[in-house]
Amino acid sequence: MTKICLTCKVSKSMNKAELEKIIPDWYKEIGNYSLLPPMLNNNDKYNAKKTTLQVKKPDITDYEVNIDIKEKKNTWICYWAANYTDDYDKIKTAKQAYDKFQNHGLVKTDSSGKAVMTLNCPQPYSVDGITYPRHVHYCLLKNDDLWSDDIKTIIVTCDVDFRNMEQFVKDKCHLIINVLSKESYERCKIPGSINIPLLSFQSDDAIDKIKSSLNNFDKLKKFRGKRIFELPIVIYCKDKDCKASEKMIELLIEIGFRNLLEYSEGIIGWIKKSKSKCDDKTGGGSKKSKKIKESEEPEESENTDKSKHKDKSNSSGKPRNMFDLSSNFETLVYDNKKYKHDIKTGDVLMKGTIIGKYDSDKISFNKNYSSDEESEYESLSEDEEELREELDTVKSEVDNIKYRKHKLSLVCMNDITPKIYEEKFRGWIFTFWGS
Repeated sequence: MTKICLTCKVSKSMNKAELEKIIPDWYKEIGNYSLLPPMLNNNDKYNAKKTTLQVKKPDITDYEVNIDIKEKKNTWICYWAANYTDDYDKIKTAKQAYDKFQNHGLVKTDSSGKAVMTLNCPQPYSVDGITYPRHVHYCLLKNDDLWSDDIKTIIVTCDVDFRNMEQFVKDKCHLIINVLSKESYERCKIPGSINIPLLSFQSDDAIDKIKSSLNNFDKLKKFRGKRIFELPIVIYCKDKDCKASEKMIELLIEIGFRNLLEYSEGIIGWIKKSKSKCDDKTGGGSKKSKKIKESEEPEESENTDKSKHKDKSNSSGKPRNMFDLSSNFETLVYDNKKYKHDIKTGDVLMKGTIIGKYDSDKISFNKNYSSDEESEYESLSEDEEELREELDTVKSEVDNIKYRKHKLSLVCMNDITPKIYEEKFRGWIFTFWGS
């Protein structure tokens, strides 16, 4: 049974066309004189006029990705991508990366136009000195049972699991970037990682920080200079609910970096699975939390069966959100378990999922949820809980970022030329501000 070690995330704003209308030279070198991949040109298995098409997936390795897509309903899709490689520090040519086009498949959309493309995590590759990030191409079967040469491209971000991340840390073969605040980074980080906070991102500063960091990694020094944008990088933030790492990948792709992976389990997943603590061994500071004195506890409810109070203090003892009038969330302690409360809607959340409603002095749990289930905080140690509380504001801060940028829709390969690319795509930058 195949072990799935990687998943994928697709950001619509990252969709770009890779090729032009002109058939690339490397296609011609392999005897393919069409924008369509070779298997669609000379294999009856993919000829809808001669055979009944069947769902097909590539032979999956340990590095499977699944891409949700929505197109025309009840329509066949053929997709293809470069093969997977674990040789992260070498960027191959397109011809080498695709090899015999093993990483391809067929899938049909349902009555809603939805489908899932399953493939191996593709590798980045180079064409004529230009390196492209991990991506997948696809095309649709037309009503006349011929494949459209309206080729579309989606950039793919592969997600590293803990086993791979642990190996990367040990081998020092990737630059690992923490995108949380400086304070959170100094408190606890994955060993060897550097800090580029998303909320204060500046492209020039990020490039300079990455370049200067290479001096500390013998295996990465070769990427100094012209190869800097091919540097193998892993991005992480808090946990799987945190979108900061995903947004940072978008930013880094925009400024030229191409060899990017994500560790979505983040610092919370790391300290749980590595069983490490936020101390000097993991690069964090010493514990500074203070226990709240009994006299400082708010009055309990008259309901003696279920006591609760609103937790208004953070780990440093300072009032939480005292001056943050824009905050929509607060922490509830109910039956000795902590939950998130959306002040505007009254929703009570755990791990980002709505599990009930809060009404004046009690929580009304949903029918499919039991209050006896484990709270998202319950399995954490006191030290880990302090980190969790410190990082809980990151998600709302990241979600509040507003990007002043053009949204790139899927662009057909035959619609883009070098002139159009220069006019419409070159020089775009990100500008963002706090709400």
